[in-house]
Amino acid sequence: MDCRGWDDLRWVDLGGLWEHLVLDELRSTIDKDRIHYWRDKSAREIDFILQISRDKIDVIECKLNPDKIDISAIKGFENYILKVIIIAYHRS
Repeated sequence: MDCRGWDDLRWVDLGGLWEHLVLDELRSTIDKDRIHYWRDKSAREIDFILQISRDKIDVIECKLNPDKIDISAIKGFENYILKVIIIAYHRS
């Protein structure tokens, strides 16, 4: 049986774990019914959309590497966004 990553976390797995950590923190302070995500057919996505009111949202983008931040996915939501929050980790 092949158990790659059994002893060590692989870099490719850390992105999903980072998003889950942020989600856990959000769920500890925000009603889960206000936390959403978005992804289109072109695979553009917004990690978390927090519903503030009917027509206003905050957007959260999580990245392990701040050099890979791409905010092009939020362009269609510009009229609704109150805040864009970027949570990035950069290993040294």
